Amino acid sequence: MTTLKTLSTMTLIAMATTTAVSAQGTPQVKPPAEKKICRANTETGSILSHRRCHTRAEWTQIDRESGQRNAKEVEQFANTVRRPDGTGFSE
Repeated sequence: MTTLKTLSTMTLIAMATTTAVSAQGTPQVKPPAEKKICRANTETGSILSHRRCHTRAEWTQIDRESGQRNAKEVEQFANTVRRPDGTGFSE
């Protein structure tokens, strides 16, 4: 019988909570989590690849940083290579 009373009490509490949420308007609903996008990444010199999963915004940031890093490396390399006219070599 105590189990029935406990169950009835829990049901009443649940109904009261539902009614309170309905009286306040729409309940606070969490926005859906962003979809993860996975890419296979193989390191140079390795035959094994591994998956990296990030959101679209994270991938955009990673790609932007990677592009900036690559441009900087190309510029540094270009400044260390001697051109046929003897220019372009920095010490």
